[in-house]
Amino acid sequence: MPVSIGTKKNFIRKRDLLFQENSKNIDSLNFSMEYSLLVEDYISLLTRNKKINCAIASAGSFSRRELAPFSDIDLIFITETLTGNEKEISDILTLLWDNGMEVSHTIRDFDDISKFINDLHTFTQFFETRLLQGSDKIYNKWNELLLASLTETVQKNLLYDFIYDIDVRYAKYGTSPKTLEPNVKYSAGGLRDFQVIEWIYILKNKEFLNKQNEKVQSEIFIEMLLQKKYSTPNECRRLFNSYKILMSVRNLLHLISNQKNDRFEFAAQQKISPLFYNKKDAISLFMRDYFNAANIINRFTKSIVKKFLEEIENPL
Repeated sequence: MPVSIGTKKNFIRKRDLLFQENSKNIDSLNFSMEYSLLVEDYISLLTRNKKINCAIASAGSFSRRELAPFSDIDLIFITETLTGNEKEISDILTLLWDNGMEVSHTIRDFDDISKFINDLHTFTQFFETRLLQGSDKIYNKWNELLLASLTETVQKNLLYDFIYDIDVRYAKYGTSPKTLEPNVKYSAGGLRDFQVIEWIYILKNKEFLNKQNEKVQSEIFIEMLLQKKYSTPNECRRLFNSYKILMSVRNLLHLISNQKNDRFEFAAQQKISPLFYNKKDAISLFMRDYFNAANIINRFTKSIVKKFLEEIENPL
């Protein structure tokens, strides 16, 4: 049952206003953070009077506070054991769906950590969560068990899996950062390259990036790279600016397509480039910037993977 028609209308009005503003090519990461916070607040508002015995956490781009307009809104329900919590979770999902919040969800209990430790894609999702509602105790225990599971052997095996997964992804979506019609998310030099560096960092340092300050995860990650001297200030600045360019393209692709879309085809290049350059040769100028950004991300990804591989295989 809807909590309030006014509540739903207010959420949709604020969301549509954000989408309209972003269509003018404002700061892409600021948009993604504001949209993510809007969704967080709406979920908290809808569930504020519910008795919750589990932990409800955001996942994926939602937990990174980097939602694109039509990104999946991923939730993880974390429980000590699923037994006895089925109805509670079902009621919360029904409440969200009835109020226009179409979420994707998974349900995990503590045993799933050991169960999926050899499943790269599932286990990686465990690294990126952010508590929204429910039990702090269960959420903190989940994270403690997750970090404790990262033995040296597990770290090494997962790193090898990441390297293999990168090769598979490149073979499918393009091995060059200068692919003419790239997949903004999956091609070489795409957003996933940057995110893989984040996951490897978490894996290697046993340190989550889900800080509670109001920043997107990519910005927090860049600050941590500088703090731990993994890179120079200039290189980090270039890397972050490159990521912002790709995020801008992804957000705009979603808006002009009016659906989830990560393929930067020529027709989309014609529509998006003039938002960055008000010139006759806008496409060539902007695609030069895009390819340069993708190349910076791709080159840094290879550098960091090599560095972490050396540290794991040849520790001091």
